[in-house]
Amino acid sequence: MNIDETKKQLEEMKLKVQREIANVDRSVQSIPDSEIAEEFEGADIMNGKIDNFRIKDSLIEELGDIDIALSKIKKNKYGICENCKNPIEDKRLGMYPFARYCMKCMIQFDND
Repeated sequence: MNIDETKKQLEEMKLKVQREIANVDRSVQSIPDSEIAEEFEGADIMNGKIDNFRIKDSLIEELGDIDIALSKIKKNKYGICENCKNPIEDKRLGMYPFARYCMKCMIQFDND
């Protein structure tokens, strides 16, 4: 694993997620308030806003994980599972460079 390439990849991912958050914000602002919309359209508009807020929450969580991974790189602690302190598998980090847990711990968390 090349840590410089990983850092660059994470920084690019961070910019992409920040742009996506800004797009969601613009999208929410462009949706008219349900008071203005027709009676039946109001529910659809509110559902659209709720969906956008869920998307934004997910993106904010991803952004946080990316920031944590970048911080770990600075501290030379990148790629270490936060639970068991063993190395996170290279294959997992290749797919999710902001992974915080190894596969064994993730499976354990999912089964709990």
